[in-house]
Amino acid sequence: MSSGKSDITVLGFNDNGMTAGIPRSEQIHMGIFGEVGSGKSIVDTIMINQNINRDEGFMLVDPHGTLAQDVLRMIPESKKDRVIYISLDTVRLWGKIVKINPLEVKSGGDRYVVAMNLVNALRNIYRDSWGPQLEALLRNGANALVEIEDSTLRDLVKIITDDRMRSIFMNKVANRDVRHFWNVLFPQQYQKDAGRSAYNKLDKILSTPQVAAILDTAKSTIDFGDIMESDKWVIVDLSSGGSDDVISFLGTILINMVYVEARKRFGRPDLSTKPFFMYIDEAHLFAPFALRELLNTMRKANMKVTIATQTINTFPREFAKEISALVRTLVCFKVDMETANMFKTVMPVSVEQLTSMTQGRFAFYSQGNPPHTGLLIAVPIVDRKKDWKELARYSVEKYGEPTSFERYVMPTKSQHYSPQVTPLEATILLLLYNENRDMTKDEIYEFVYKMFPVNKRDVFSKLDDILVNQLHLVERKNTTFNDGDDKLVTRYVLSGLAYNSFFSQAMMGRRAGSPLHQTTIFLIMNMQQKTFKFCIPDLGDKGEQRPDLLIFEPQRREDSKDITYDPLYWSEKIIAVEVETDPTKHESQVVENFRKNFELGYDVWFIVFSDKHKQYVVDAMNKNNIAKQFYNIILIPPDAVERLGNIQNNSVTHLTREELEVYNILKGGGTAQSVAYKAELSAYDVMGILWKLEQKGVAERGYIETRNTKFALEGRKNITQTKREEYFIPTEEGKKLGSSDSHNLEAEQKSDTAVLSDIKDKKPAGFDFSKLSDRGLKDMVLDPENGPLAKTILENRGNYVHIKNGKVMTRKKPR
Repeated sequence: MSSGKSDITVLGFNDNGMTAGIPRSEQIHMGIFGEVGSGKSIVDTIMINQNINRDEGFMLVDPHGTLAQDVLRMIPESKKDRVIYISLDTVRLWGKIVKINPLEVKSGGDRYVVAMNLVNALRNIYRDSWGPQLEALLRNGANALVEIEDSTLRDLVKIITDDRMRSIFMNKVANRDVRHFWNVLFPQQYQKDAGRSAYNKLDKILSTPQVAAILDTAKSTIDFGDIMESDKWVIVDLSSGGSDDVISFLGTILINMVYVEARKRFGRPDLSTKPFFMYIDEAHLFAPFALRELLNTMRKANMKVTIATQTINTFPREFAKEISALVRTLVCFKVDMETANMFKTVMPVSVEQLTSMTQGRFAFYSQGNPPHTGLLIAVPIVDRKKDWKELARYSVEKYGEPTSFERYVMPTKSQHYSPQVTPLEATILLLLYNENRDMTKDEIYEFVYKMFPVNKRDVFSKLDDILVNQLHLVERKNTTFNDGDDKLVTRYVLSGLAYNSFFSQAMMGRRAGSPLHQTTIFLIMNMQQKTFKFCIPDLGDKGEQRPDLLIFEPQRREDSKDITYDPLYWSEKIIAVEVETDPTKHESQVVENFRKNFELGYDVWFIVFSDKHKQYVVDAMNKNNIAKQFYNIILIPPDAVERLGNIQNNSVTHLTREELEVYNILKGGGTAQSVAYKAELSAYDVMGILWKLEQKGVAERGYIETRNTKFALEGRKNITQTKREEYFIPTEEGKKLGSSDSHNLEAEQKSDTAVLSDIKDKKPAGFDFSKLSDRGLKDMVLDPENGPLAKTILENRGNYVHIKNGKVMTRKKPR
C-alpha cells in the first residue's frame, strides 16, 4: 500500500512510519468511529491536507472548532483566496459574517427540496416534541415562502403570528393547497396550539444574536454551486453556536444547501475530474435524513462524504443499521461493544481488540475488489503554534458582509419599548388619568372587570402592592361620606411621578420637533388614551431614538361568550406612529423610520399634512421597493389639528358608526357589559366608545347604589353591604343628535337588506360588495360563497373580524 500520492488516499501511518491508506479510486464515502480523543480528527486533517495539496474543493463542518482551526493552519499563504470561513463568532470579532438564507431558491425545481430540507432540519432538533400538526404547519409555511422571492426564515414567524402579513404573503402564493391551509385550515385547526409551538421553536433559533445575524439576508453571500465548481475550501466552525440545537440546525441547513446544488451535477459527463469532499465531524448532531440523502445519492454527483462520531448508538437505530451499506470505507478507533459488533465481520481485528485499541491506533476496511483492510496509527501533522486567526479574518473580509453585532443584541421591543407596567396596571392608571378624580377600590374594580377576567383580589393587589407601594404611581387619600357616620373611605389618585413618567407632554431637545409636530403627537396620544390604549411618546430626551409614538393594547383572549383581554401580556400588534411635517427634507430618514419599525414587527403609521407630502412618502417607499400594504398614511390638514383637539375635549357634530350603534343601544340607559352583549363587541371596546360619547356631550354617566342588609349570627348585628354600579344614559343634547343619526342608520340598514337580497337572488352577476356597509358585510361573513370576500373587505376597512361558535364579532383597528 505504498503507492504514490496520486494513487492512494492516505489515512495514517504504518508501524514503520510510512504513509498508508486506500486507492483513490475506492474513496467514496467514509465513516470514522472512536471515543473522544482517540484520533478521529487527525485522520480528517490527513485527508484534508491531501485535498489542499491537490487543489480539490472541500467543506468541513466542525461543531467544536478545534478541527476547523487546524485546517486553517495547514493552508499556505499562496492559497488563502480559496478559503471561505463560516463562524457565528465573526460578527462579534470583526463586524462581518458570511450570511446564508435557507429558503433561497435559485430554480423552480429546487422549491420542494429546499422546503423539505428546512422542515427536516427543524424536526431533527425538536423530534421529542414533533407531531403531524407542527409538521403540516411548518411544511406549508416553507412551501409558501419558497414561492416568494427574497423570503427569509423570519418571514415564517410573521406568517404564523401576524394576520396582516399572512394575508399579504398569501396574495403572492400560487399553490392553491398552501393558500387553503393558511386561509382556512390554520385559523380553524392550527393557530392556537400548533401555531404557538411553531413560534416557540423558531424563536429559540432566531433569538440567538449570532444566528439572527447569519440568517438575516434575502440572498446568501456565498454560492455553493460556484464553490463546488471552483474548488473552494469551506470551513464551518460552529463552536460559538451555544446549544446543540443551534449547532444542529445551522449545520443541517448548510449540509442541505450543498446537497441542493450538488443534485444539479447528476448525469453530467465531466464529473470525473471535479470531485468535491465533505467532512462532517460529530455527525450525530445533524439530521439523519440529511446524512442519509448525502450518503445515498451524492456518489452520482462525485461528492465524497466522510462522517465522524463516537459510536453507532449516537444515530437513530434505523439509520445506524444502514451505515455499513451507505459508506464504502470504515475506520474504527477504540469503540464501544455495540459498534464493534456492528462492524466485526469486516474489520481485520476482533471485537475485543476494537474495544481496547490504544490511543491513535485504528483499524480500517475499504470495500473493493479485493477489499482493503489494515491497522494504522494516526499521527498529528498540524503545527499548532501557527496562527489561524489572520487567515480566518482575511476570508471573512473577502466573503462576509458588514454587520453590527449590537443590532442583534440590542433590547427587543418587549424588553425596551414596551410599557413598564402590565395591561391591568396600565388600565388602572389610564382610568385615573381619564377620570381626573380620586376613585375607590370598588369603582376601579367595576371598570377593570369589564375589560379583564380578574377577581377583586388581583385588582386590589395590583393597586396597593404594585402601583402604590412598589412603583409609587398611585397615592391613597382618605375621605368621608356625607352620610353622617364619619366613616373613612380610602380613595386613589395618580401621583406626581405617574404624571411625569407616563403622561408627560414635556418635550425637549432637537428631536422634539415643531409645534405642529408636537401637537399632533399628543393629539393622537390623547385620543388613544381615551380608548385605554397605552402610549409611549418620544419626548426627545437623551437615549436611543424611538418612533414618535408607540401605541399598545392588551393581548386578546377568547372564550365562548365574549372577547376579553389578558391582564398580564401586551399584544404583539404594536403601532408605531411617525409624524412627518415635511418629508421632502429627509427622504432617507422617512425610509429608515419605516425599516427600523418594520423590522421590530410594528404596524407603521405615517402622519402627513398635505396630499403632496402623502404622495412624496408613497413615491419614496416605491423607490425603495416597499409595498403599500406594509404601512398606512393618515392625512391631517394642519388647520384641523386644533379643531380635532377641540372636538376631542368638548363638542362634536357627528358620531362615528360604532359610536352611533352603541348610542342607540343605550336608549334609557345601560352598563358597558349590557351594551357590549347587544352590540356583539367586547366590553373593552364599548367602554372606550362610551367614554368618547361622554366627551362629546351626548351621553352621561351615573351610578346606581344598592344596599343589602343581612343579620349576622356571629356578633348578632345587621351588616350592610353596598354595591355601586356605573351606567350611561343619553343627555338632552344627545337625544337631539341621536334622532337624526338614527334615521340615517335605519336607512343604511334598509339599503343593506336590499343589497343582501340581490346577492341571495344572484342578481346582478358581478355585484359590487363595496356598496355594503360594515353591518351588511358582517351579516355576509358566514355565507359559504361570499363570506371570504366580505371578511376581506371588512379587514381592508380597518376591522378585526373574529368568528367563534358560528358568531361574527368585529372590532375597529386603532386609527
